[in-house]
Amino acid sequence: MVIWIITTDNHDSWMGVNNTGNFSYKGCDVKGKCIELTGGKLFCRDAQ
Repeated sequence: MVIWIITTDNHDSWMGVNNTGNFSYKGCDVKGKCIELTGGKLFCRDAQ
């Protein structure tokens, strides 16, 4: 089993408008192999 720990950063880049922001995501497995993604956008919906 591979376990990844994912962290996010740059949360202040989102101003409440869907499909905006500049989030970064970094994930590393227990062996220290990592991947980093930048330019992430946020989409939020009102689930009722």
